[in-house]
Amino acid sequence: MQKRGPVILLCLLLCGSIAAGGHRYVRTSVLNTGKFVKIQVRESGIYRITYEALRDMGINPQQVRILGYGGAMLNQDFSKSKIDDLPSVPFYMEKGSDGVFGAGDYIVFYGQGVTSWTYTGGRFSHTINPYSEYGYYFVSDNAGEQRLLERRESVLQIDEDAQEIRTFTDRYVHEEELVNLLDKTGRSGGGREFYGETLSQNSPSVRWTWNIPDITEGTSLRAYLNMAANSQQKVRIQVGIGESTDNMTISSMENQGVTVYAMSQTKDSYFDPSEGEEQQVMLTYSNPTAAGMAYLNYMELTVERDLVMRDHYLSVRNANYTESGKQGLYKVKGCTKETQVWNISKLDSIYSVPCQTVGDELWFITDCADIEEFVLVEPRQCAYMTPSVTGKAGNQDLHRLRDVDMVIIYPTGFHSAANRLAQAHECLDGLSVACVQAEQIYNEFSSGTPDATAYRWLMKMLYDRAQEEGGNMPKYLLLMGDGSFDNRKLLQTSPQNTLLTYQARNSISEPDAYATDDYFCWLDDHEGSVDTDTRTTMDISVGRLPVNSAEEAEQTVGKLIGYMESNSVGNWKTQLCFLADDGDAGTHTLGADRAAEGVRQKTKDFVIHKIYTDAYQQITNATGESYPIAQSKMQNLLQEGVLMFNYSGHGGYNSITNEGLLDAKGIREMSNTNLGFWLFSTCSFSHFDSFLRSAGEEAILNTHGGAVGVFSACRTVYATQNSYLNQFVCEALFTKSEQYRYENTLGDAIRIAKNRARGFKPTQDKNILPYILLGDPAIRLPFPDDYKVVTTLKTDTLRALSTQRIEGYIADITGDTIRDFTGEVSLTMWDKQQRLLTNDNDQTDESKKVRTAYMDFPNILFKGNATVEDGVFEMSFMVPKDIQYNYGNGRMALYAYDRETLEEAIGSREDFAVGGSSSLTIEDTKGPELHLYLNNASFKNGGKTHEFPHFYAHIEDENGINTVGSGIGHDLMMVIDEDPQQTYTLNEYFTAETGSYQAGMVSYKLSEMAEGHHNIRFRAWDLLNNSSSATLQFEVVKGYAPQIFSVMTYPNPVSRHGTVHMAIEHDKPDMTLETEVNVYDFSGRRIWSHKQSGTQDVEWQAGDMNTECGVYFYNVIIRTTDGSYDRKTGKIIVIQ
Repeated sequence: MQKRGPVILLCLLLCGSIAAGGHRYVRTSVLNTGKFVKIQVRESGIYRITYEALRDMGINPQQVRILGYGGAMLNQDFSKSKIDDLPSVPFYMEKGSDGVFGAGDYIVFYGQGVTSWTYTGGRFSHTINPYSEYGYYFVSDNAGEQRLLERRESVLQIDEDAQEIRTFTDRYVHEEELVNLLDKTGRSGGGREFYGETLSQNSPSVRWTWNIPDITEGTSLRAYLNMAANSQQKVRIQVGIGESTDNMTISSMENQGVTVYAMSQTKDSYFDPSEGEEQQVMLTYSNPTAAGMAYLNYMELTVERDLVMRDHYLSVRNANYTESGKQGLYKVKGCTKETQVWNISKLDSIYSVPCQTVGDELWFITDCADIEEFVLVEPRQCAYMTPSVTGKAGNQDLHRLRDVDMVIIYPTGFHSAANRLAQAHECLDGLSVACVQAEQIYNEFSSGTPDATAYRWLMKMLYDRAQEEGGNMPKYLLLMGDGSFDNRKLLQTSPQNTLLTYQARNSISEPDAYATDDYFCWLDDHEGSVDTDTRTTMDISVGRLPVNSAEEAEQTVGKLIGYMESNSVGNWKTQLCFLADDGDAGTHTLGADRAAEGVRQKTKDFVIHKIYTDAYQQITNATGESYPIAQSKMQNLLQEGVLMFNYSGHGGYNSITNEGLLDAKGIREMSNTNLGFWLFSTCSFSHFDSFLRSAGEEAILNTHGGAVGVFSACRTVYATQNSYLNQFVCEALFTKSEQYRYENTLGDAIRIAKNRARGFKPTQDKNILPYILLGDPAIRLPFPDDYKVVTTLKTDTLRALSTQRIEGYIADITGDTIRDFTGEVSLTMWDKQQRLLTNDNDQTDESKKVRTAYMDFPNILFKGNATVEDGVFEMSFMVPKDIQYNYGNGRMALYAYDRETLEEAIGSREDFAVGGSSSLTIEDTKGPELHLYLNNASFKNGGKTHEFPHFYAHIEDENGINTVGSGIGHDLMMVIDEDPQQTYTLNEYFTAETGSYQAGMVSYKLSEMAEGHHNIRFRAWDLLNNSSSATLQFEVVKGYAPQIFSVMTYPNPVSRHGTVHMAIEHDKPDMTLETEVNVYDFSGRRIWSHKQSGTQDVEWQAGDMNTECGVYFYNVIIRTTDGSYDRKTGKIIVIQ
């Protein structure tokens, strides 16, 4: 049982401003007070808002202010400066002839669209914001500063050696965004790149025209072309502009493998411009392979133009004049006395440039220290664009946040769910939690424009402030919303209600086209510009809940809070399952075993189940290959509960292993109560950013079972690197902070492991980035680490047929006995560790088989329970005859819980020997007594059941039950329908009755059974190797309705102020059911009603029924997901 910390309330920074980490953050956002209307722009250029439009917005036109910096993608490199909050945007106010801003007047401002440009290598390259199709600004009349632009006519102070500038470098781009090449259907793409027009033999050319006036005589057009192709032979593209042509060759796909979807190629060419303004571009496709296709990504054009103003507007820059160190003198033709020059180089400090009219030219100067951007505009005559109004923006102030342990980011409509989870973490874990709506982050950190880097800037602000001021460092980030590779919703298949995802730049190679949430955790100044920089480490932990609706968010949060609040106790908390795929020369077995043994090195208190499929019999028939015994063992472990479920091997978005041991449908139908953490070292199991719902998502979103968290990859990953990451996570998760305590949360363990992998040479690559935590990073596994179970043996050697007595006690951290601990302890004891070999099932040639060796404890000597009184216990058992008679160390693991406090304890030891034989002779030839049934003890031989029955066998023998499995044929064995391929060893599913080794129960969930008549033959042996067998007949009926065997209410009678408990016994204990309870008075009036998922005990306060003393009737209904049901009625007596 986990100890909970005190509640820590969220603190806010109340005033002022600070500089932290080299970046400056205002203390209070301009959005804190005032009235705001949000507007959007698409292209960069001049925008006009009329007086009347401002009135329609509810804005006082005379007091209008504009705030923001538009839609350019934020720089990922945090060593670069960034605009903080919302700067005031200067604008020109046209007041008309009366000089008063009124009807018919307007304001004009420069708006930044979603395309931005950088200058490198003598040419301009563009970036289209991959997160938004629009840039945003805010209009107000009582916030920020009103900054006006006016024409600044003056006599220029021109240096004698000033360089005359009569040309400028212009840039153009042609790019359509139509298809993501990872999946051209649009359902399961990846990476941020979308490609445009398709060229093929059926459609071999693409044409478009650029109108480019005033091309400087004697200059060339520089075209930079980016294309991709999917063809088994080389693709040739002829590139033509006017009369000039050039050729591009794109490599073939031959020998590229299934994870590469296209080959990419760029071409940097020079062309002679055509006469006149029209520059016609044509791309022509040539490929001998009919099935091949090519895709145009973009073409950028750089061209030198004369400085001539046309249509009252000109955008210019000084790219070719920055190296001389001299003053630059612009001389622009075609201007008038109305022409204004605005320097727009820095969007937070746009200003009007002094200019001078000289004849028919307009002159202005610049120091040419850097590339600068200018627009020349005649506000009264130029062609305007009009921004669209998106709606009012409320007040907010994220810049006041400080001392926050955890941030939950959520989309519109998810506030209730986010707030519930935040309150749970505050109350149960002592965390200070801030719930932040995604749009609010955009408003303060990216000018209202959706941008994934804005999430990162919010976390960096908290991180920098904590370092500067010594407050709480942020620890956890939870993204409460599904994600899509299509952040802009370009495709009709893209889901709604999603949070942004960070996508790699590559979109043609699946391993390189990953999504990663790690990006939001890179908070140091040098991090973020290069994903694979080995200096980049996660500074906080991150997780994501892939929920798509408010209802789904509420349900998933309810599941997580239920897990955090759970007082569930049980031996399941000590169980760890390591599943490994077959094939690949034992690679997956070795990887799983490295992780399992890594845990054993940290602690031996947990029970490790090694299900390495290649060590099991593989069944091959017309439907394919299968591992029924391995699959059944896995399913039973998950049904009973495991603390961690670990898998290494092949997988995909829908299933794991080639044999399909676990798939999305099976996960969706799981109804396990004891949830585990799933750590899957496999490909695409958590492909959360797809239109399709992945198996990993099904596990976390299953409200009646599945997993509490899933850590797996969302893209193709590689086995060797996977195995190290798996090992590192396991070791971090099972590292103790003190003698008993395991303090790392899921997110902590993953962050520690990924940072370790960054510095580990075999994993210093992008392979760790696609691994995503679907879950809450602040959740801790319910380690049963309150106390320790300490034991003593009366002898140091356990010999066959000897009767052994174990004594023990529950100890605190000082080793003292906990005298008020009263409850139950469970013990599992194993024979010696053995060296086991896999079968290399996929290799049919016996001489070429590669068998992988691993160590395990395969044989259980005893499994039973005892009562703990006043912190001490004892139990006795007989050692089976079928042990391995050589001497070696055995192993025991123990778990205990207190019935009242629900505190727990674990322990283990491996310092005793097993071997040899007792001299005692026992005469006995009678086998055990058996009682077999399905689902419930009321089941009758030959009865009917549903498709997923649960098998039980009660076994009793005065000389104990043999579960060791060392003797040939002496196992607890079940055979279904006399089919040798359906033969199951059930030794590990036997548990002795409390305080006894002479009786106990086998509990085993069967896999899905075909409709019709079946039989089960079961054989058991006692410790002297006497056997008995029994057969159970039954009929499977598809969709068989549930049956309620009994309903017990207690206490009954119940006091009017007491609590009613109701226990329901039925025949579908492992299936997803809904329970409904209605209580009625004598007149038939319903006075109380309750519904719940599952059939766990129902309890309620008698006072909730608002009843007097008397007799009342209850009606209990249980329903399956297909609608079949059963009901039972009874009486409740209420007394004073």
